[in-house]
Amino acid sequence: MIGKNHQGVLVTLAKRKSRYILEGQLPAKHAQGVLVKINSLLRPHKHKCYAVTFDKRRELAGHEIIAQELEADIYFDFAPPNHSWEKGLNENSNGLLQRYFPKMRLTGVTEEQVQWAVDNLNH
Repeated sequence: MIGKNHQGVLVTLAKRKSRYILEGQLPAKHAQGVLVKINSLLRPHKHKCYAVTFDKRRELAGHEIIAQELEADIYFDFAPPNHSWEKGLNENSNGLLQRYFPKMRLTGVTEEQVQWAVDNLNH
């Protein structure tokens, strides 16, 4: 989820079966920062993570680094561009998070605020 005027980013990961959401905040949408954030979100769950579906976006081009750093065999699948229905849970999760963070600059959002919103959605 990208903030107003591209100021701030929320990285969303959603588990398909349990619908459990992981979320992290970043100041900008740069490949290195996004990959580091995804690694930090998945690290506690690395033994339960077998497949990840991404968009075909530049910031996710280094996806194999995630598997290397997590020391896990992860299958990466890429949804074709403009096929949002192939990642419906993630799109729905972003919509639910927009209730907590309507179109605004996300640079002022704290990790605590993000975690509070995610906790509300997960429970």
